[in-house]
Formats: sequence, C-alpha cells, structure tokens
Amino acid sequence: MKYWKRSISAIAGAALVFAGVMPVSAQTSLEKAATVEGADLLYGSNNLTLEGESGYALADMAGTPLTEAVYGSFSYNGGYIVATGAEGGLTSTGVLTAEGKELVPCRYSEIEVLNPHWILAITLDEATADQYDYSSFLSNDAFYLINTVDVYFISQDKEASCVASLTRDQYLDSSAYGEYINIQDRATNGITAYDSAFQPVATDLSYIYDEPVDGDGLVTFSSNGQYGLQDAQGNTVMEPSFQYIYDFYRDYAVVSTGEKEGLIDREGNVVLPAEFDEVELNYYLPEDPESESTSGYGAFGYFSVIQDGKAGFADETGAITCEPKYVADAVENCGISLLMTDAQGNVSIIAADGAETLIEGYDDVSALYYGSGLLYEVRNTDYQEGLIDWHGNVLLPCEYGDISLSADGNYAVTDNYDGYIDVYKLAFDQDGANAETEAPAETEAPAETEGVGTETAAGTGSTDTISAVNVLLDNAEAALNEDPEGGRESAAGLLASAASLLEGENADAAALLNNAVSLLNMENTDADSILVLIANAREQIA
Repeated sequence: MKYWKRSISAIAGAALVFAGVMPVSAQTSLEKAATVEGADLLYGSNNLTLEGESGYALADMAGTPLTEAVYGSFSYNGGYIVATGAEGGLTSTGVLTAEGKELVPCRYSEIEVLNPHWILAITLDEATADQYDYSSFLSNDAFYLINTVDVYFISQDKEASCVASLTRDQYLDSSAYGEYINIQDRATNGITAYDSAFQPVATDLSYIYDEPVDGDGLVTFSSNGQYGLQDAQGNTVMEPSFQYIYDFYRDYAVVSTGEKEGLIDREGNVVLPAEFDEVELNYYLPEDPESESTSGYGAFGYFSVIQDGKAGFADETGAITCEPKYVADAVENCGISLLMTDAQGNVSIIAADGAETLIEGYDDVSALYYGSGLLYEVRNTDYQEGLIDWHGNVLLPCEYGDISLSADGNYAVTDNYDGYIDVYKLAFDQDGANAETEAPAETEAPAETEGVGTETAAGTGSTDTISAVNVLLDNAEAALNEDPEGGRESAAGLLASAASLLEGENADAAALLNNAVSLLNMENTDADSILVLIANAREQIA
C-alpha cells in the first residue's frame, strides 16, 4: 500500500456510462405516514425516539419500536446511533445501527465514530485538572483520563468486531479512510496505518490524516503546470487540463484553470466546463453518512454558478437553466434554489429552473436543512410554522409549533407539543431519476489553459472551507442569540454542517462543534454554553 500526502477519494476507471439524475420537475407532494404518541424526531437521523415507562426506545419513521425502552438518551453520529443506558454513568454508552441493532455494547464512557467502518469505544477514569484527556461541558470540575480504547471495525453488512484494545499510552490520536485506520501512539508519537484486521500496512506516517491510496483511489499528477488524475496503478483517468483540482464533495469536485471554475465527477468526466467564476457549494443536502456532511455541489441535477458576481444555475449538460442575474452577495444558495431578500425586505425564491416567486404573507422564510433547497419553512406572526416548496406552493399551512426533516430528506415531521407528532412522506416528481445515460466513450478534456502557478500540490480548498465554516457559525450564533430555545434546532443543523466541513482539516474544532450539537440535542442546556463552544472552535480555526 502507498500513502500519499494529497489523494482524492474517487472511483477509478475509464468513463463509459454514468448514472444521470435529470432535473426535478415542479411537483412536490406530501402523504401522511403516521401519527405517533410520545415521539420525537432524533435530529440529524432517519429515526424517531419513543418515550416509555423507564426510558426511551429507538423507532423507525413510522413509529415502530426497534429497541426496548431502556435508554436514557440517543444522539446521531456518522450514520449510527450513540445510545446511553437509562442508568447513566461512566459505563453506559454504546452504538446502535439505525435499525436498532447493537454494534457496540453500552459499557463505555465515550464513543468516537470515525467513519462508517471504524468506531472507538473509550473507557475513562476520574482525574484532576492537573492531567486529563476529557472534561465535562456540564460541570467545571469533572475531568477524566483514558483507561482503554477499544477499536471496532464495522463490515459492509454492519457486523462489528473489536479488533484491538489499546492502553492510554498506545493511543493519542486517530483518523480513518475507508477500511483503513491511522493510530498515533502516545508514548512514541509514531503513526501507523492498519487494515480491517488491525494488521499494520504502513508505519512512520508523517501526518495523522495521511490517506491511503488503494485500488479505488485517485490522485492528482502534474504535467507542464496542469493537473490531471491517475489511479493507484498510475493509469491516467483524466489528462492534465487544470491548474487546480479541489477535493470531492460527494460526487463532484471543482476544477480551475486559474481564472474559471467547472466540475468533474468521480470518473474524471467534465460535468460543467470551466467557464464560470465560481461553482458554489451548498449546505442543505440530505446527510451523506460516509462524509457526515450536508454539503455538496449539486442537487437534483442542478448546480449553482456565479458569473460576474451574479448567481444562477446550470444543469448536468452544462446548459444554463437560470440566467446568472442575481447579485451573489444578496442571495443564499440553498441547493436547487436561491433565497433572495431585496432592499425593501421582500423575499423571493429563485428556482433552478428559472422560476422566480415572491413569497408574501409570512414573517419569516428559511430553507429546511436536508431539503436541498426544494423545501422551505415559513413562519407567521404567531410563530406557527408551515411548509412551502421551491415555487412557493403551500404543502403545509402555518399550523405547527415545529417542522423538521429527516436526514435523508424524505420525511417531514410536525410537532404541536401536544404529545403527538405527525410524519409525512415527501414525494418528488423527477423525470428520469437514476436513469443510466450513455456518455461518449472518450470525454474530450478542455484545452490546456496557460496558468500562472507553478507545479505545486493541487488546491485543498482550506481557505474556502474556513470561510464557509465561519458563515455557518455566524448563522448559528445569530439563531441562538435571537431565540435561545426556538433557535436550537436550526443552530444544531448549522453546527453539524460546520463540523463535517472541518473533519479532515481541524479535528479539534470539529470535535468542539460536535459537542455543541450533542448539547443542543439534550434538555436543560443553556445557549451560553453552546456559544462558548462556538467561540472556542473559532479560536481553533483562526
């Protein structure tokens, strides 16, 4: 196995066929799936929680219990459910699948989900402020030292096995990429990569975040100041055509000539030609369990682009579907739509298909997290919430105390705080969804553009990431300051998105934000403690 400083996780191979997702049409509908007593949506997941006599149970979106009601709390983390037994204490936390299957027994103090394949289960001993690894955000005088770190590998069919048990001296830090895990030894500071059986495959790594390049990975290579893509065997997947190739978000990566940006897919096909000033990232997509992120470049076959400071949309063919004519600084990119507020305070939704709808009669309009810009929450002057689509069509009137989406974006949950919730299944009328479309046998790469840079590593997008994170943190702080209770859910979504962006670049800041999300999902935590965590995270990325 080789380890490369700059690798791009992608599917190798020549591009012959791709799964083309055609743009969604205007029709969106709701169908009530269930009314459930004593339930809540576990935010960030596709599960409900049910209150029982002695604890809580995990349930599916129809309200069907998946576990016994023996848990004190649940939180969602990287595609899994971190569960704490009703008895609480330092030895009561474990991990469940979304189907309620126990992966890691509830006998640990702390859980760290590194990726879908690797989970660390940690036992802690009480310590003092003079030397500690963990401290409690709920108490100023609770400190803990690591006792053991059990390393669990999760197979593709969701079978878990504890492949190693490490002492505190054997563990300082970790990162995971696919089925490989990097462990830094506290005693030696050495970093070793292990496979799924916890056999060492590379030693003396330079950085904890060094990524493995195996048969499914792509790396950048340069020729004459231009960058292309190769697989792990050195086969050219995409000829050197760009000055920069940025990291993939889901299925796409931004490429740049140094002056203009475009998009490529994971097979090296050019999806959008490098003809735009910027291809915009959005933060409202359904969660991707692999990356624990709601960020991405495309939704339902549309991409937000900026030209001459104006925002618009293009589709997967590169055709402009909404002319870039809206001042980019005056709109929010929500996925397949833009939310625009003009100087007079009028709010409009600009749909990716070119439709512009003035939204009237509401006190507040905001995109729903996990809704891809297809769904908007509206609020009247009585703080009652409703739901509209990207063309302003009313899906639910303003009759609810709260409306949230499941993490996959397929269910809307309404709550009037009367002991019941209603669950609605969302249906999107999409032409040709998931249809396989034959592409040309060879995609012609754009002509090489004479660049101004030298042969350095392809851009990582770190500056863009920090800028995007700061915007999310600003919005989270604003939500909590404006409405410390009502803004908790919105703040949790914003902070979760910020944490996912920072996972590979600043693990400490990401951990602070994930802790903030966990606190927001707990009762009786005040907004001030969350704001302190946000401030600490800002210091980490400054």
